[in-house]
Amino acid sequence: MNIPETARETMAQKRHHQHHLEESMLERSEEEVAVNDSLDIQEEARESLVTQRKQTEHLEASMQSRAEAEIES
Repeated sequence: MNIPETARETMAQKRHHQHHLEESMLERSEEEVAVNDSLDIQEEARESLVTQRKQTEHLEASMQSRAEAEIES
């Protein structure tokens, strides 16, 4: 193998290695984004459930107060 062929092969190997590194970084980034999105959605769901629970408790307390007021009158 002569020097230009060796140089071309070395450059091709370096490009292939660089491409592999970039692909790996992209995959990791995509996975991280997916995980973060999932965590954000889970947090929003928890907050929504807490809000709904508080509204339900408030409604039940209000209905109970009204029922008690009607019974007393």
